[in-house]
Amino acid sequence: MQRNDNPKKQGSAAFSQVEGRRMFQNRAWLGMRGEAVAEAWLRRKGYEILDRNWRSGHLELDLVARKDDTLVIVEVKTRREKPGQESERPEEAVQYLKQRRLGMAAKAYMCTLPDCLYLRFDIIAIRVYGSRCRLYHQQDAFFPGL
Repeated sequence: MQRNDNPKKQGSAAFSQVEGRRMFQNRAWLGMRGEAVAEAWLRRKGYEILDRNWRSGHLELDLVARKDDTLVIVEVKTRREKPGQESERPEEAVQYLKQRRLGMAAKAYMCTLPDCLYLRFDIIAIRVYGSRCRLYHQQDAFFPGL
């Protein structure tokens, strides 16, 4: 193991750890804020929110909603857009492995329900531009094959 006696290097490493923590906190805050916006939007559209951040072991569902006789599992992805910089579309982050995990979590969640419902998986993508945001709701976005 090497030892670094250069205080500037140690300071910059400590600074990067603090920055990393701050960045994680900002991302976590942005994610929670996105989920709150998505929840409010779904309520306005007539959905009943059953759970938020439901967990079973290592599995998590962002939002679980009900509309009529359909159980809707909603994955919320929020991204901050920077001017002049094209970033990935938030919904593209819900790839095959994430879909499988959502399917396993949905299966576990359905075991807690007294009645059988239709099941649908939606993605709500939120793009934040400064203090404004755009919400995109993709209904029946995928089905992970339970």
